[in-house]
Amino acid sequence: MTKTSVNRFFLGLLGAGLPLVVGLLGLVALIVDLFGPFDLPNGYGDEILIAAASVVLLAYFAQHRLQKSYDKRHEELLTQVEVILGRIQDRLEPVRQVPAGDIKNLLKSHVVGAKEYLFRGGSGRWLRSFTMPELSNATDRDVRLTIELLDPRDEGLCAAYASYRAKALPSGHVRDNEDARLIQRDILGSIYAAAWYSARRRMEAKVILLRSFSPLRYDVSSEGLMLTVAELTEPGLYAAPGTWLHSSVVDELHQASHGHVVVVLPGLAECNFPQALESVTADDVRMVLSAATVKGASEETSLLDRFAAESVVDWERVATDHVRN
Repeated sequence: MTKTSVNRFFLGLLGAGLPLVVGLLGLVALIVDLFGPFDLPNGYGDEILIAAASVVLLAYFAQHRLQKSYDKRHEELLTQVEVILGRIQDRLEPVRQVPAGDIKNLLKSHVVGAKEYLFRGGSGRWLRSFTMPELSNATDRDVRLTIELLDPRDEGLCAAYASYRAKALPSGHVRDNEDARLIQRDILGSIYAAAWYSARRRMEAKVILLRSFSPLRYDVSSEGLMLTVAELTEPGLYAAPGTWLHSSVVDELHQASHGHVVVVLPGLAECNFPQALESVTADDVRMVLSAATVKGASEETSLLDRFAAESVVDWERVATDHVRN
């Protein structure tokens, strides 16, 4: 019997039979003490109650641990099944339309085992909230991440994308302050997150700034390609690895650095990166992004320039709403 099996057997014993046995013994002892032919020594009744309560609490803890173990294994199993079913479907239908409700799970399966991930989008909300954290869980491999976002220094570009996103919201849904500054904070938060994960995890992130936006968002890995739009009710388009569409988009995204500027991210040797992303402060974000530069074909300038000048950015909101959350 393996160590894991022994641990599960022990936790199962604590969570099931042992509390019942101890409770019955304690009850019998107290009945004998109250009504039986002899009395227990002074204080033994209290000690029995304390011992029984301790065992019940221990049993609750054991059952909780056992349930968490089963839940985690169940979740891992479901993920593996989804990946296998997805690969079967890829063989049957390598390029297909995906219903809106299935997009999120398919995107999640792209992250499993990925050594390289390419993203092109507007401000990187899903990338920041899910993709980067999931990719950073890899401890057995290095992960290369290429991120293509709108240029946060371009006010007109940020405003145009904010207007597009506001129109793309479902009927009756309202998002507060969907404006150029919100889009800019999103982008700056995504750039900081890329720098933090590169410094603190086995991830190498490359950030490219786009001069125009497309309604299409690209999520690409070795597991497949997903094209989506901002409208949450619209379907996506999936292409399996090996298809002409997947290969063509990968080639296009790899070539993006030749036509757009690249952000040079500072590392641990240059800036302070807290151990936990939840501990990042406004000053941490400001210091890292003020040290970041933008490299073009002929020059290298500061990231915090023009519309993104350091003095006009609300760093507290960037840290609170777009990095820690």
